[in-house]
Amino acid sequence: MGIMLAAAVTGLVMGSAAEFNWTRLTEELERYAPRSENIQNVLFERAPEFANRVLGDERAPSLFHLWGESLNFDSGAKEQITDPAILEAVASLMRAPYPRGPVMHAGVMHTYGYMLSNLVTPYGGKRDRWVSGVIEAGFGIAPGLLGPVPPEGSQFGNVTAFATRLAYPVRSGGRHRNLAILDLGVAESGGHTVAAELLALDVAALMHGRRMLIESVPALQLALVTQLIPFPKGPQGRERYEYLLIYRVEDQVDRTSRLVTLFPIRSSDVARILKADRLGDNQWIDLRFNAHHPRWSATGPGLDPAYTPKMGTRSLER
Repeated sequence: MGIMLAAAVTGLVMGSAAEFNWTRLTEELERYAPRSENIQNVLFERAPEFANRVLGDERAPSLFHLWGESLNFDSGAKEQITDPAILEAVASLMRAPYPRGPVMHAGVMHTYGYMLSNLVTPYGGKRDRWVSGVIEAGFGIAPGLLGPVPPEGSQFGNVTAFATRLAYPVRSGGRHRNLAILDLGVAESGGHTVAAELLALDVAALMHGRRMLIESVPALQLALVTQLIPFPKGPQGRERYEYLLIYRVEDQVDRTSRLVTLFPIRSSDVARILKADRLGDNQWIDLRFNAHHPRWSATGPGLDPAYTPKMGTRSLER
């Protein structure tokens, strides 16, 4: 692929992800589009620590199966999130499922795709969640562990493990099958793509106050699950985020559950999501957070003129 594996280059070094100029890097990558080989070369020249971790994700292919699909389009901002050539270059580098037009592997989109996006929405920049450190601080885990250059593992591997363990806590009925898929991915890479700290988390202790909104759409045999977990360490950051939101899609046809996204939110946002008058039967349900599912729409809100909300049931669990 013509990748330049530079041993010593001026660029990103471990521990400096928050200070590194990701905006400038992204602008430079966009200038090289649509040549994915050139984009990969620039990544290794300007951000070798980051690029080598992306490359290393190919060693844990099972982790890709824990995620669903997402759109490279922000339905709120009505804009493309990341240059498609950048997404193609990253997917090729880590041997992830290749983009299909605006449809992207959700895990790659919401980690590396957001890191290499300069889109700013009313909720902030897309990469903010990964460079601000608010999620790590909120859960009391090592600084930068979910960032682009973590002290151990890769960003994709660490975010996948963190979200999977929180989304599927072990219960009396046994372990969710996705935890076995996570174990397989960790074994495939010899433990190199996932930080040991995330595998040792006391998940049960983090579940206090958790709420789960389940939006069932019988006509499509789908359920959209929004999990809301309070930060054990209290409000974090300038925005005073207090919760982590994890969104996933449960498919009753193939009996799979796949992650879509995760991000920090405020208590006021939680109250809006859980409004009592939106619970119960005969509710209009929408795909949210740029999620995609082929049985719902060819693409999704804002892109597919034929997209419509579906009738379903909205319920709350703890």
